[in-house]
Amino acid sequence: MTQIHPKPLDEMVIHRYNWSESTQLEAKALFERGELRHGISIIADRQVAGYGKNGRIWHDEGGNVAITICLDSYGMESWQQLCFIAAVSVGNVLRKLLAEKQVDNAEVRYKWINDVILDDGKISGILLESLQNRFILVGIGVNNQSAPSIKNISTSKLADYVAVPADRIINLIHYEFMEQYSMWSQYGFIPIRNQWMASPYKFREVITVQDSYSKKHHKGTFIGIDREGNLELKREDGQLVRVSIGEML
Repeated sequence: MTQIHPKPLDEMVIHRYNWSESTQLEAKALFERGELRHGISIIADRQVAGYGKNGRIWHDEGGNVAITICLDSYGMESWQQLCFIAAVSVGNVLRKLLAEKQVDNAEVRYKWINDVILDDGKISGILLESLQNRFILVGIGVNNQSAPSIKNISTSKLADYVAVPADRIINLIHYEFMEQYSMWSQYGFIPIRNQWMASPYKFREVITVQDSYSKKHHKGTFIGIDREGNLELKREDGQLVRVSIGEML
């Protein structure tokens, strides 16, 4: 039986907006008009009604990064793993930019399932959306010049560490995402998992996770992610719990 691989991603076709309600909404509008294509990346210099997981508003006054990468979902059996590809891509870019300025006291980590943490504040969020099983939208936001105020969530911004134009961050993310996507397409999830597991947030700490499907809360020691990207918890009674989609509280 011939194995089906995701469609190659060799280049990005840029659609840029000076102002947008949301890059995700721009992608959906292209889809409705029959104009969405694999490899389109939508960028907004200013995004006034961006949204993240669970509909959280992500307001951007400018100088930050708002990207939606559009991918043909054909051949993607585990498209949820794109969240890890995006997170690792952002993490690698942040480490590169920090290293260039010799900032060696900042720690970049990955918070399951869709956040990147700089020190103890959320600097990046990722949102995946499926369009009628034909396209996957990979939304990526990075706090560069400013960070939104979010209830019960600590945030951070890159400008507190280094001064970098948003365009440079975007270009680096595009390049890194294509590299990671190619690796995933050819070799599967394990190389992505290994990078993610090199810097997990709250690793081996006791955490609480809400399962998005059952809405149940699970408490236990975070011991990592499995070969599919599911979060693994070990409860006090020794039972192993796996959560495929959810949120670390």
